[in-house]
Amino acid sequence: MGDPDEHGLPSDDEVDAAVLEVLGGGVRKDPLRDDAGRLRLSFTRVDTFERCPRRFRYQYVDGLPQAPAPQLSFGTSIHTTLEWLHDRKHPVLPSIEETLQALYDAWETDGYAEVDREEQLTAYAHARDVITRYHARVASEGLRSPVATEAWFELPFGDDIVVVGAIDRVDADDDGTLHVVDYKTNRKARTRSQVQDSLQLAIYALATRELYGRLPETVGLDFVVPGTLVRVPTAELDLDMVGPRLTAVAARIVAGEDAPTPHRLCDWCDFRAICPAWVEGPMTDAADAVLGRAVVERDALRRAVVRDARRLQQLEVAVDRLRGEMDGG
Repeated sequence: MGDPDEHGLPSDDEVDAAVLEVLGGGVRKDPLRDDAGRLRLSFTRVDTFERCPRRFRYQYVDGLPQAPAPQLSFGTSIHTTLEWLHDRKHPVLPSIEETLQALYDAWETDGYAEVDREEQLTAYAHARDVITRYHARVASEGLRSPVATEAWFELPFGDDIVVVGAIDRVDADDDGTLHVVDYKTNRKARTRSQVQDSLQLAIYALATRELYGRLPETVGLDFVVPGTLVRVPTAELDLDMVGPRLTAVAARIVAGEDAPTPHRLCDWCDFRAICPAWVEGPMTDAADAVLGRAVVERDALRRAVVRDARRLQQLEVAVDRLRGEMDGG
């Protein structure tokens, strides 16, 4: 599901560098590289770039904020509920009432900020139906106790690329055989051949070997809306294509390629209003909205980082002084 880029507590140097960047000094860090200088990719980033390098630039290089997206909040809510359902020490299926309460607790409202209440209520009712049918399916098949849910990985490819991500679920048979499952909230399931050709699942198979020392026996996409699990043996995946494909994309990113590539999903792109493939002439109201979101978030972050830097400085002095007093210094 997510593509987090930072883990752990920042060092003093990182804090100082971040403040300097915001205040206009220092060398700005490449947002696509980690501290070791490696290009930090994920399946989502690769997929976005291959579809449209200009969207990749807007989203990951420029970091432009996106408009609230109901479908993303819907997907996050379903994923969080399913993680709760499977992430337990004993494979005992919670009641449907408990599971629906977990959905209620997990319901993400941010994506519905710009739609009317009725649309959100309709989406929530749909989510309840999806979870109810998923619960019934698990009840008939039996709840498996996974090795991990949201299994975070950082998979290096050579010295210059690292692919990061989180596998929704890794199951294990009694003999230790592993199985990868990724949830999808698409309305329509993909075909077996599409799943077999999935770059995402090939990456997840290699990441499973990195995490657990062996490849999974199978990988699968669970399309929870239609209620269809499409599973294929890992042996049928082309794992050898992953490295060359990532290397090819990385080379194009490093070269600064950002040409727009119009395709059938452009109508749903947050950045269509500013994309040169679709816009000519002066800025429209829609384009102004894209810029406006970026300006609002930028200004809020600048205020926050200065405020937080001052607060951090205050507490650093206080902690040092208190330690000195407690040590009798």
